[in-house]
Amino acid sequence: MKDALLSFTKALPNAGANNASDVIDLLQAVPEIVHRQGYLEVAIPAMANHTNTSANVTFELQDSTVNTSANFANTSPLLRITVPGVASTGSAASTVKVPFLPDQKRYVRILQTATANATTNNLEATYAVVIP
Repeated sequence: MKDALLSFTKALPNAGANNASDVIDLLQAVPEIVHRQGYLEVAIPAMANHTNTSANVTFELQDSTVNTSANFANTSPLLRITVPGVASTGSAASTVKVPFLPDQKRYVRILQTATANATTNNLEATYAVVIP
């Protein structure tokens, strides 16, 4: 079941830039539920103009023990989604389930990065915590 309080959208960054999604507080009061069964659902929109095959849009899971921007770092192991440009058609929409790690820290976010020449047209990705 998706948690409505832990679901949001974030505009994709422009070419050559990055931005971070909203921070999700995993509410460590019930870590066994989140860590064993939960995941972050990442819904990536179709990007019809993302046609440069050497350009990518990436999504990397980051976490922190405190909710301060400077303290976030990529998880280890790194959980990354890469969406390459597709000649003539652009990249298709996709939904990816990103599992939470056994030692996941309380606060998580996704760092979105668009390489130079990646065309995102200010589209939005949607994030939701799902606990089956």
